[in-house]
Amino acid sequence: MKEELDTEKAHWLQEIRELRETTKSSHQNQRPVAFYGSSSIRMWQSLKQDLLPITAVNLGFGGSSYYWCNYFFEDVFEFVKPSKVVLYAGDNDLGNAVSEIEIINSVEQLLEKIEVKFGNIPVAIISVKPSPDRSYL
Repeated sequence: MKEELDTEKAHWLQEIRELRETTKSSHQNQRPVAFYGSSSIRMWQSLKQDLLPITAVNLGFGGSSYYWCNYFFEDVFEFVKPSKVVLYAGDNDLGNAVSEIEIINSVEQLLEKIEVKFGNIPVAIISVKPSPDRSYL
């Protein structure tokens, strides 16, 4: 099991490093709305422009799940002090046969991490969207 987790973790390390470097230099003195989650966030390349005049930061990493959002939370948010957080994950959890209870537990853990680190800031969770590749779920 540990080897499997290490292999999955390695899959995202470069992307996480890039997120850290981007936020280290560009969001130190801002309080953006942080969009955090899977590729549905990462691939929203016009997010910053779409939400103007709101300052937004895209913290998505492709293929992630709520488990991995928890795992990388401290790394990704080290240099970001958001005013609000918007979460989107779940497709990959379902695609990897993660149970509903495990998903809920991961979401609750992530919400707790956000509150501990940033206090009582607003958090929105975008519902899992229909995906043609996962219609059987």
